Amino acid sequence: MFQIVILDDKFLINVGLGHLSTDEKKQALEDVKTALEARVGVKLTQSLSDDQVNQFNDILSNDNLNIATEWMENNIPNYREVVMQELDAIVDQIKHNNLAFIKRL
Repeated sequence: MFQIVILDDKFLINVGLGHLSTDEKKQALEDVKTALEARVGVKLTQSLSDDQVNQFNDILSNDNLNIATEWMENNIPNYREVVMQELDAIVDQIKHNNLAFIKRL
């Protein structure tokens, strides 16, 4: 997520999912990425005006992560903290409910 978080095999090992098959790992990483983006998006947009949300969505639609990162640094100075807080919450959920997460795959 904007070069803050690296979701890879090391991440899966750290949360107790290193034993998954290659296909399951791919799906697990995609699920974590999707959940993280959704949770961070909800948190961040709560502090933005409608104009800022529209402006940011326009930037995201152009797939330019450098511009998106710069925009967030200027408009949401604590966005990195929000990303890490939400990632920590997801990691806790996976660690405490590992079996349920695996069954979803």
